[in-house]
Amino acid sequence: MRTKDEALAAYMSFEAWSLTQGHCSVIKVLRFDRGGEYLSDAFNTHLAAAGTARKLTVHDTPRLNGVAERLNRTLLERIRAFAHGSGLPKSIWGEALRHAVWLKNHTGTRALDGKTPFRALDGRPPDLSGLRVWGCRVWVHDPDRSKLDVRAREARWLGFDVDAKIHRVLWSGPGTVSVERNVYFGTSAQFEGEETVIPLRTEQPVDPEHPQLHHPGRLRRPRPLLH
Repeated sequence: MRTKDEALAAYMSFEAWSLTQGHCSVIKVLRFDRGGEYLSDAFNTHLAAAGTARKLTVHDTPRLNGVAERLNRTLLERIRAFAHGSGLPKSIWGEALRHAVWLKNHTGTRALDGKTPFRALDGRPPDLSGLRVWGCRVWVHDPDRSKLDVRAREARWLGFDVDAKIHRVLWSGPGTVSVERNVYFGTSAQFEGEETVIPLRTEQPVDPEHPQLHHPGRLRRPRPLLH
């Protein structure tokens, strides 16, 4: 939601989705704080017509709504981690929140005996084979360029689009977000003469009493001693 006055429309959309998909037959109780967006006449009328009971928490007591408050804290911590690790602007916090919720639904929890919310709802384990680091650089195929131009444009990966089941990417130039299908996550090829960084191989520590037992990149077994 962009503004709080959209709370009723968002709730009605979730209510219709949960009932239509057969996840519940009716929403019996709705618990929330005393925010004005939940206490409007339109919201009260809708709850009364649906037969949903309303439970309110006392002001300055977030522990009475602990499940929602703890979830909000977890999601906010992930958003900060995404922004810090990727270096992307804070203005796309909504995209970070979208991916944080996706990870939450695809992560096991003790409340479901180790199952993920996705499996508890859909009955099958989630497919995490395409999961990448949020904000990583990707290359998107661009078929509209000429034959002599580069056919790939660099972007940043923002997660999966649940509706289309494809990738959401951020274009660094205009700063817009789009959904793309032809996305490449590998690194670009290196030309001859470019600087190459070769990682150092970790060697086994040398035993000063038996230096012959150690060799760079190879570990020999000690010979048996004959008495």
